[in-house]
Amino acid sequence: PGRETQDRILDTAERLFAERGIDGVSVRAILAEAGVNAALANYHFGSREGLIDALLRRRLAPLNEERARLLDEVEARGKAASVEDVLRAFFAPAGRWVVARPDLRRLFAQMMCSPNPDIRTMHRRAFGDVVGRFAEALAGRLPAHVTPMQLVCRFFFTLGTSLITSANGAEMAQFARERFGPEAVPDADSLVDEIVAFCAAGLETRASRSRRRSPRRRGR
Repeated sequence: PGRETQDRILDTAERLFAERGIDGVSVRAILAEAGVNAALANYHFGSREGLIDALLRRRLAPLNEERARLLDEVEARGKAASVEDVLRAFFAPAGRWVVARPDLRRLFAQMMCSPNPDIRTMHRRAFGDVVGRFAEALAGRLPAHVTPMQLVCRFFFTLGTSLITSANGAEMAQFARERFGPEAVPDADSLVDEIVAFCAAGLETRASRSRRRSPRRRGR
């Protein structure tokens, strides 16, 4: 019964947060919708932050585990594994979410970009060391011309690509359908293929440095 109550609260919170935004839903509204009293909620989660943290861990723990398992398989191949292999291990588990669970993808995008620093910290903590492991795996496979600074920038650009795609999957499908027809709407596998190719090219490219010229000063 305790587990059922906990799951009912989390399911309700997940749905309401996705519908109204994290800041638009109170714990009282969640409990009323779930039909649970405040004492039980306090027992299971302790606070609103505890509820959000539990929601994050419930959904992200399986994602982290699958990503870590796939990365283990990639790293077991040593130097034979490519940048694309590392990226595929990162994106493939999430790609199924983007297509199958629009409510979850938008919810976690909200959390990552929340103006509340506590929520952003919880979101970052829920990913644990997995994201760092992927950065290190990429570092060992990028061309020698990619500097540490470029690696960090490009890795965060890669994470941003993942975020914007997750948050706007429905909009992307609508844009594709309206502009180019239904054949332009990607399925989960095609989406992963394209995001891997896009991010790999950005990570590996040799950037051209352009110096800004100071504007000419007018003569007197």
